[in-house]
Amino acid sequence: MSIALMLSGLCAVAELPDAALFEHPPVTAGPTMLLDIDCADEAGFNRAESQLERAKELGFGMVLFRLPAERPGFWEKWAAINRHAARLKLKAGFTDFPQSESDGAKGGPAAEKHINRILSMSQDKLPESYGLSLVWCQLVNRADTNITVSAWRDNFAKPISECIQAAGLDAGIWADENPLPPEENGFLFKRPGFAFSTNRVDRQTNRRVAGGARCMGRNEIQCRIQWPSAGTEWRSAVNAALVDGATRVAFEFPDGLPNDNDAVQMLKNCNEYLTRCQWLINYGHPVSDLLTVGGELPEFMERFPADSATPAMLEEAFLRDRRLVFPSSRSYPRLAVAANLLSGGKSLSPLLKAYQNNGLEIGVIPTADNDGTKGHAFPIWDSPGKIPVQAPLTVTSENPLLKLEYAQRSNGDNKLVFIANTTREQGIVTITLVGPPREIQRWNPQDGKIQKTGPTSTVTFACPPDDTFFLIY
Repeated sequence: MSIALMLSGLCAVAELPDAALFEHPPVTAGPTMLLDIDCADEAGFNRAESQLERAKELGFGMVLFRLPAERPGFWEKWAAINRHAARLKLKAGFTDFPQSESDGAKGGPAAEKHINRILSMSQDKLPESYGLSLVWCQLVNRADTNITVSAWRDNFAKPISECIQAAGLDAGIWADENPLPPEENGFLFKRPGFAFSTNRVDRQTNRRVAGGARCMGRNEIQCRIQWPSAGTEWRSAVNAALVDGATRVAFEFPDGLPNDNDAVQMLKNCNEYLTRCQWLINYGHPVSDLLTVGGELPEFMERFPADSATPAMLEEAFLRDRRLVFPSSRSYPRLAVAANLLSGGKSLSPLLKAYQNNGLEIGVIPTADNDGTKGHAFPIWDSPGKIPVQAPLTVTSENPLLKLEYAQRSNGDNKLVFIANTTREQGIVTITLVGPPREIQRWNPQDGKIQKTGPTSTVTFACPPDDTFFLIY
């Protein structure tokens, strides 16, 4: 699995979005470029420097090189690369690959020692950019399945994360490269990420990663996508990543950066589009009055804006004013709990009953192996009409195969919804917003243009395949 150390990233802003910045957002709002380059020798160093120039030209905001930190002369060259990146107004980082168990390749005390060595060298050799550059460390063989989730959580993840945070940096991790439940990546690490997938089950897992991260107040959630596998389908790939909860996309280039003119232009177009999306999607704060607890939930739950947690995460929460409050200050008036958590030796029923007695609204969601009808007195939420949460919008279309998915945020009284057509279908779409008529602004990330309508509570428009837009109201 991978652990990342960083201090800065995309942050939610407090003021209304600036239309001029939406059309021309800052470079640092751009996506991440992941590259395999050994910068320790002169040829690799020169190539790394040239790739920084290309990253700037292509519209990336961050570059992450994969290279070993223990090579002779590495730190001097890496400091030079950091200075070059700063001149280009890019963030830069590197991936370290421990080569042996003594370097921490199997975790344990050696891993902590390895991390501390990297932190010490970073502070000594990178005084200008310490805390601003990304350090991504491969620490544990992900094929090693001889470790339990609880052992990995308590004996590896927690101490490593605490070690990193004590040094003034943030720890991050890829959810597909560790044994933790998806939600706990953001629980234990401040910079969680997931791998892009078109598979429905994988996408639900990715949403659980993002939901757990939001629950813990994490601002940056990365999605890793391979280029050129995205290729001409890049728009559908990045749109799915964003509605699944990512706030930044990281592109991998296993075959190197493209050189063909058409491919280069396609990547530039993609990054321009993504930079606008990433800049605006970080406006305000996530919105959800529902917290789900448990594993895979029924498909009808996907229509409700919800964050996610595990029983271990509930131990960090407390009740206040009939809401469940987490250390991040995120709070929820109701919980949807998977039925299979209410039976067995570690049943949540006693805890949930205490919550209910103190005013928290709780419902049970049937799972594939448990219909939720036995062993408790909580209401069963087995259909959309029984979920006591109102979706922020409804969508109707003349084409039943067209599907719009969305992610919602707010800033005070202002709300923002990122909406994506995640199908290859097209048609006339009507969106009805909850609440009274008001001015609705439609922000287009394709060209940076803004349209205003209202006062109204509905908007109707033609929706082509892979169309996306933001509604601000």
